[in-house]
Amino acid sequence: MTTQAIHIVAFTMVFAIYCIPLSAEVSDVSGIENTQTTRSSDINAERRCFTIGPFVDPVDRDVAVTRLQEIGLQTIKSRQGKQLVDLYWVAYEGKDHFDAKETYKELKVKGLRDISIITKKPARRFVSLGLFRVAENAGRRMKEIRQFGYNVKIRKVNASATTFWIDAEEQLGAPIAETLWSDLLAIFPNTTRSSVTCEHRNSVTPPSPPF
Repeated sequence: MTTQAIHIVAFTMVFAIYCIPLSAEVSDVSGIENTQTTRSSDINAERRCFTIGPFVDPVDRDVAVTRLQEIGLQTIKSRQGKQLVDLYWVAYEGKDHFDAKETYKELKVKGLRDISIITKKPARRFVSLGLFRVAENAGRRMKEIRQFGYNVKIRKVNASATTFWIDAEEQLGAPIAETLWSDLLAIFPNTTRSSVTCEHRNSVTPPSPPF
């Protein structure tokens, strides 16, 4: 190719570049920006964060954390605080303190554990047979004692207790099936799952504790 031909080709390329309409360039850039914005919105829409609780027993909390990891939760955090909770007190009410002491001795001889006698007024006539978070567990304990012929009752009491909460975030694009959530919550009947706002990826915004 001659030197003159090379100059002609170069001039043609430069002329073609500068002749591209400016509006076409702006249109292309705008289109790219809109596409990126849409994809970012789609990602944010897929994020789902939850708080699960309350757990009164830290052992239950630890078991729940393990199960959440097994079903694929991405980020899991735990926190605790004080909360007024309903508890179920299984107790024997004697005629007086002497009756309570005798009943306590009899139950100990029968091999019952985790029982105590109340020594302070005005409850000195009571034998405490267990304090339970779950009503069904209190009911089983009551039946266990009643089979020995003692008139045991359940009393609902309100007390301050340490509670534990779990904050978790699902993996992007991998929501946990509702059946798995149902199976998990069935293990801990007094806990609930609530949706919370995700602050940013790989973190969970802890909601304000309900206490």
